[in-house]
Amino acid sequence: GANALSLGQQLCYETMTRNICLLALCVTLLFNAYWFVFPVVFAASGIASFVFFSCRPEGLRGVQSNDSVLSLNYGRLVGGMIFAVSCCILVVLLVLSSTILSQNKNLNLAEIFYRIGFSVFGGGNVILSMFLTELVPTYLSQTQFLVGFALVGLLPGPVFNFSLYIGAVIGGPLIGLLCWLCLNLPGISLVFALLPFWVHLRNALWFRKVFAGLNAAAVAMIALAYVQLLFHV
Repeated sequence: GANALSLGQQLCYETMTRNICLLALCVTLLFNAYWFVFPVVFAASGIASFVFFSCRPEGLRGVQSNDSVLSLNYGRLVGGMIFAVSCCILVVLLVLSSTILSQNKNLNLAEIFYRIGFSVFGGGNVILSMFLTELVPTYLSQTQFLVGFALVGLLPGPVFNFSLYIGAVIGGPLIGLLCWLCLNLPGISLVFALLPFWVHLRNALWFRKVFAGLNAAAVAMIALAYVQLLFHV
């Protein structure tokens, strides 16, 4: 709870971004049973923020930076290809898990974790609400979830390592490794895909407008997880 409050104070600095955060929390709280709600909320938040700050650019925080970034030996074409491959993997998993192989538990888990890893924004804590929606009580009980969450909080390392515990509880160590890989692979791929574009994106005014809304939605996702855990919704 303190984590969500602290992030909210830092990222939701304007009335509009606070409203976006509150609305995103309400929508996901009411409709979190549908997996597509999370990416739709992120997209809608970014669009709303872009429209608002296009009308009131003086409320936008952030300054342009000319600091150097990591130098790469490949350009935007390769970055675009990496992004396209990541999207293709997501589409294939979505299609397979909803058609001929829908009864394959391992494939369904791979699809769930890859999709969450692909759509998450704002840090590890954002995945908690998605895990609760997708996995409890279908794959594990709320008690098992809370025990794993407590263990992750005690141990060093990112929250993404929670996937190892969840997979191991569901199907053993190999399934735990599968879940961990599927959750982390999209993020790693997207980092290398976007790095060639980052020099231009970070100073682009339109990107900063969208980014403010995405940050507000990410705060809402973190708050949602704590609301779900507290009130068992």
